Amino acid sequence: MPYSSQEDSQLLSITGNQNWTIEIEESWITANPVSGSGNAQITLTVKANSLDETRAALIRVRFGAIAQIITVNQSCSLN
Repeated sequence: MPYSSQEDSQLLSITGNQNWTIEIEESWITANPVSGSGNAQITLTVKANSLDETRAALIRVRFGAIAQIITVNQSCSLN
């Protein structure tokens, strides 16, 4: 999921009939909500990137023992 260098939000759709949780290890990304059951719309928000380099992070959506990995890329302030 690409983001500009500014603070920005995008929706992530989850489709399923199980409980799920969102795992994010980076402090510059937040998810709301971070857990639930069944179909859902998750808002992923990134803080503004004031660094001189692009940054990336992995987000894991867990359905029990199964994980779907999503890559988030955010442009740098020089772009």
